[in-house]
Amino acid sequence: MKNFSPLHDRNILITNSSGHFAASLASRLCEFGANVLIAGKDIKTLERFANSFNEQREIYPHFGRLLIREFDKENREDHKQAFQLVAESFGGVNCWLDLDYFLPLVNFNQEDFKEKSESFLLKDVLPQLELYKTATDFLKAKRNSCILRLVPEHIGGASQNPLHHLLQAGLRSMQNSLNFDKDLGIRFLNIEVGPTEDYLLARYPNLKVNEALTEYQKLYPQAELVDVLELSTSMAFLIGDQKNNIRISQLSLSCS
Repeated sequence: MKNFSPLHDRNILITNSSGHFAASLASRLCEFGANVLIAGKDIKTLERFANSFNEQREIYPHFGRLLIREFDKENREDHKQAFQLVAESFGGVNCWLDLDYFLPLVNFNQEDFKEKSESFLLKDVLPQLELYKTATDFLKAKRNSCILRLVPEHIGGASQNPLHHLLQAGLRSMQNSLNFDKDLGIRFLNIEVGPTEDYLLARYPNLKVNEALTEYQKLYPQAELVDVLELSTSMAFLIGDQKNNIRISQLSLSCS
C-alpha cells in the first residue's frame, strides 16, 4: 500500500538548536513521515527524547526516524559531517532548516556594538554563510530540495543594528541567487515567526515563560509564541515534493 504521509521520503536537517522547540517541531515533522536529524549543542536530553520517539514507530510505522547529533557551528568539519550523516542515514538531504537566527539577538544591543562586533562576525556571520555553502553542495543532489530559514517577526527592528543588517543583506543575496539558479533546483524560503519558548528563556533567564513573553510584548505588543502545530503543518506543505515546484519565498506566521 502506498504511503500517503505528506513528508514520506523527505529527509530534513535541523541545525543550531537543541531545545524544546526543536524537539517539538522535529517530532511533528516525523509524524508527517519525514526523517529528521537535529544537530546542536547539549543534546543529552534530546537523545533520550529521540529514543523514546523512535520506539513509537513499532506502533506507527508511517512515522519517520529522528536522529540527534552534536554540532558546533564554528567547526567547519561539523558542517559537512551533519549533512553527510543525513545523506548516509536516510539516503540524501531534501531540506535544511536553519534555526540559528534567533540566537545572535540574545543580549546584543547597540551599546556594546564595538566590543562584540568582531566576535559576532567571526563566530556568527562567517560560519553561518559557510554553512549555507555546505548546504547547497548536498541539497543540489536532490530534486526540489529547499532551505527553510526562520526569521523573527520583528526583523525590521533588528536590522537597525549594522551587523544584523550585514547578515541580512548577505543572506538575501544568497537567497536570490538560489531562487534564480534553476539548475541548482534549491528553493530558499523565509518563514516569519514569533518568539519560541527557548528564545524567551535565553533572553530573560530569570523569568518564567509567561513572564518573559509579557516583557517581550512590551517591545513587540502583537508578538505571540510560535504555534508548533501551525508551523509544522505549513512546513509540510513547503517541504513536500511539490509537483509544480512552487516558488514561494516568504511566509508569515506572525501576528498582524
